[in-house]
Amino acid sequence: MDKTKPTYRITDMAESERPRERLARLGAQALNTAELLAILLRVGVKGENAVQVGQRLLQTFGGISGLQRASFDQVCAQHGLAEAKTAQIKAAIELGRRMTLESPEERPNISSPADAAALVLRLAPRYRLPEPTRERRNSIWSVRMRRFSKIRPSARFGA
Repeated sequence: MDKTKPTYRITDMAESERPRERLARLGAQALNTAELLAILLRVGVKGENAVQVGQRLLQTFGGISGLQRASFDQVCAQHGLAEAKTAQIKAAIELGRRMTLESPEERPNISSPADAAALVLRLAPRYRLPEPTRERRNSIWSVRMRRFSKIRPSARFGA
C-alpha cells in the first residue's frame, strides 16, 4: 500500500511552483494574492504552509481589502501570526495603498467607448483575463469604475 504524505511545506512543492521562484521567473503579477502573502509570511505553521496560511487569512477577512480594514490586533490573533508578521503584512498593504495615491496622473480617463475598449485591451493580461480578440464575434466586456477613477475590467461575456 502506497502511503504518500500530504504536502504541507513549500519545500515539498516542485521548485517551479514555489511562490518566490515563480515571482522571480514570471513577475509578481503572475502570483495570486495568497502566494504574495506567503512570500511576506515566509513560513507556515504546523499543518499549513505559508500559501495555505495566506489563503486562510484572505478567507477569514474577506480578501485583501478586509485584511487591510482589520485591526492590527485582529490580524495578530490569527493562528501563526505574531506582531512581526502582522506588521509586515500591514506595511505591505499600506505601501500598495500609498502607491495608488502617489500617481493620479497614471489613472486613465474614460470619456468614450473607444477609451474603454483601449483600456480593456491594455489591462486584460494584468488581471489574467482572456485576451480580447479582434475576430468578428460578439463579446461584451464590463468595466467597473470606482471612486477616484479607479478602473478594473471585471468580466467577458459572449462566445
